[in-house]
Amino acid sequence: MDNFYLVLAYLVIGFILRRLPAMPENSGIVLNIYVLYVALPALILKNVPLLQFSAELLIPALTPWLLLCAVVAAVLALSKLFNWTREVNCVAAGQHLIFRLSDDPGPVWQQRHALCRGV
Repeated sequence: MDNFYLVLAYLVIGFILRRLPAMPENSGIVLNIYVLYVALPALILKNVPLLQFSAELLIPALTPWLLLCAVVAAVLALSKLFNWTREVNCVAAGQHLIFRLSDDPGPVWQQRHALCRGV
């Protein structure tokens, strides 16, 4: 529970710092890059030797893969049930993600759409 309070405290600190005029506009991007490329790898390298490998570690490692398989099986089952084409499956799986990741999804969407059609 202490870790939750720590994360909450950092969120509040970040919110306060964002409102200060002394912080530049791109400070969030710079801090994210620092966390992803410096702090997180350092934390992982520091804690990996302390890890005790056991069967309990398989659960978080296998859960994303099992969920992926379940989603693929569900989409394939629904495509058979509703007689969807390959194009519809690709659109259902990727359209929302493409529009969320891109401000102008035009070329990306056209490329993805061509891949789904097998062109």
